[in-house]
Amino acid sequence: DGTELAVAMRPSGGGSASIWTIDLSRNLGSRFTFTTTDADNPVWSPDGSRIAFSVDRSAFADLYLKPFGGTGADSLLVRHDEADVPCSWSSSGDWLFHFTRSSERPNWDAEALSMRDRRSVPVAASPFHEFQPALSPDGTLVAYGSTESGGAEVYVQAFPGPGGKWRV
Repeated sequence: DGTELAVAMRPSGGGSASIWTIDLSRNLGSRFTFTTTDADNPVWSPDGSRIAFSVDRSAFADLYLKPFGGTGADSLLVRHDEADVPCSWSSSGDWLFHFTRSSERPNWDAEALSMRDRRSVPVAASPFHEFQPALSPDGTLVAYGSTESGGAEVYVQAFPGPGGKWRV
């Protein structure tokens, strides 16, 4: 609703990054994560009740979810053997979009995580980097960055598919 901000902050003297929420009307910050490793990339759910984020708990960045409001522990959403970065939600809250890489696929791939059954479906997976997927407000198209053309450019395709893709 625009009254709170979620950010990752690293202590000025070094150490692990943590997620903080900031009440913008009072300019008051509250620590949201309490991990001994980096917590990054906070993304609010559309209803403002939860925040998805990545944590380097297992030497790799896994996706976690935690209720906003001071109650409830964080819970693991996705664990790959390398890294996951959350970046956007569908307006319904049914899908969490993220990009990931693994030891088997060293390039970034864009995925959508179903919040109903916790299964990821590929959005874009190729020998190139695909990153920062975001769903259109009407839920029919997904935009994402890709290095397929040799530089970083934006592509759009039907979601959940099938359909073609367009460079924009």
